[in-house]
Amino acid sequence: MEIGEAMQLIAEEAERQGFLVRQTRSSMWHFRKGNDNWLVSPKDAGDVLEVLRVLISAGLDWSLHKEG
Repeated sequence: MEIGEAMQLIAEEAERQGFLVRQTRSSMWHFRKGNDNWLVSPKDAGDVLEVLRVLISAGLDWSLHKEG
């Protein structure tokens, strides 16, 4: 999976959970929840994991959900 695809999945889930998300023209990602803002531009898998870690600490639930 490419960096952009991974970030898109994270963004979709974050939006579903109430974060405001947009991608800027310069390919940076802007996440917002309440008064907190994060502007990120991940370059590799380690950066993506760091973004995910920060969003989880801000309340993103990234646990696996079993349907059915």
